[in-house]
Amino acid sequence: MLLGVVAGGSEVTGRVVEALYTLPFLPVSDSQVEIKAAAVLARSQVVGEKINRLVNIAEMLDEYTLLHAVLIDPLVKLQTLAPNETVVVLIDALVGWSLSFATN
Repeated sequence: MLLGVVAGGSEVTGRVVEALYTLPFLPVSDSQVEIKAAAVLARSQVVGEKINRLVNIAEMLDEYTLLHAVLIDPLVKLQTLAPNETVVVLIDALVGWSLSFATN
């Protein structure tokens, strides 16, 4: 976005996202918003991207989908990138298991 002079207390926003649905462990998107302004004067503001609401969808996913998003799919990608490497996965589920066993 190319701007001339931004003045008079105005605000220019390059991109507005009403709601961004994401998982907290996903990499940040590399899409960029580029704004060039000749001059920004008199309490004016230039914002590249404004996200009104960030929604963590981890709790909305079923267990199978979450397992694939969190563990299986990243391991498959790692295998294609470095097929000779070994990944060790430690799962700490004993505490939850023992608590649920004690209450039953």
